[in-house]
Amino acid sequence: MDLSVTMRDARHRLLLELARRGSEEAFRRLYAELYEPVCRYVGARVRSPEEAEDLVATVFGRFVEGLGGFDAGRGPVTAWVLGMARHAVIDHQRRQAAFGGARQAAALTDELHDVIASDLPDPLGALVRDEEIRAVRDWMRRQDAQTRELLDLRFGQGLTSREAAQVMGLTPEAVRKRSERALRQMRQELPTADKGQEEGGAPCMNVE
Repeated sequence: MDLSVTMRDARHRLLLELARRGSEEAFRRLYAELYEPVCRYVGARVRSPEEAEDLVATVFGRFVEGLGGFDAGRGPVTAWVLGMARHAVIDHQRRQAAFGGARQAAALTDELHDVIASDLPDPLGALVRDEEIRAVRDWMRRQDAQTRELLDLRFGQGLTSREAAQVMGLTPEAVRKRSERALRQMRQELPTADKGQEEGGAPCMNVE
């Protein structure tokens, strides 16, 4: 695992423990580090900025109430709070469905663009990269909701297989297999995905 991720997770566990003991400064620092990933996750699935903002507040309300329930043996703090965000979004979508206003959630986020894209200095190279990004996005939109969410968590949010499994309620092995299957299908269906490995144009996604 990336050393920076390991250090981040250790820092989050320490801050959470200090917050449990009543340290307001520790809680503020932990909140500041978790706010962005929660906003990205919720914002990708809720179209209205106002509703997204309300849901983020709900997530952190649950986070405060559940500080004592965190189990470090089940995964990092980031995956734990994203699991709360997932349940909040599901509850929101169910409420919308009950009132006849449900919409299909968009699981492809701008962060996936960041994973796929790289800085290319020449305009022609940038144009080719944009075409590939659009093709991948179109492919993602055609997949089922669980596949979109899985790839978003793995390559958009940057979670490991174990962390994504914790959020989605799956086993790490199931996440790895589904990721491998989805990426293999994408490479078969997108012509740029095959030649990109040789020409440097397509994404290189690690399923580990």
